[in-house]
Amino acid sequence: MSPARALELLSNSVIVERDVLTRAPTEPLTTHAVGHHPLVLLTHDFATRGHIDAYFVERRVTPRIAMETNSIQALTEIVRHTSLATVLPDAVTHQHPHLCPVALDPPFPARTVTLLTREGAYQTAATRAFTQLSHEYVRTHLTNNP
Repeated sequence: MSPARALELLSNSVIVERDVLTRAPTEPLTTHAVGHHPLVLLTHDFATRGHIDAYFVERRVTPRIAMETNSIQALTEIVRHTSLATVLPDAVTHQHPHLCPVALDPPFPARTVTLLTREGAYQTAATRAFTQLSHEYVRTHLTNNP
């Protein structure tokens, strides 16, 4: 995630993403009810979880965490088949038609996914190809980004 802090690193921004509260398409969930609604979240092994926890701490909301998982696929299936809600990157939510984003005010802060390389270091063909493929994937599959 951005920004690159070391002077010897070059950053190459790939996508700006925002997390969204997500649930199966049932009755609406208001922003005020989030603190009372049971959630399934990614484990602390994911950087995303730190952003989620910080969002709730800043708003003095103690989320009801009913379950944790270390798999985004498991997370989406749990939300799809239960009344639990979760927090996922917006792009992931749009890739699953059985999930509905819930507008929060304020929304989760945006963050930039960045590829880092060492300044002046040789970039292998694999590094250059991965960088190009990453940008192409974002451009063709994630329509909310340039």
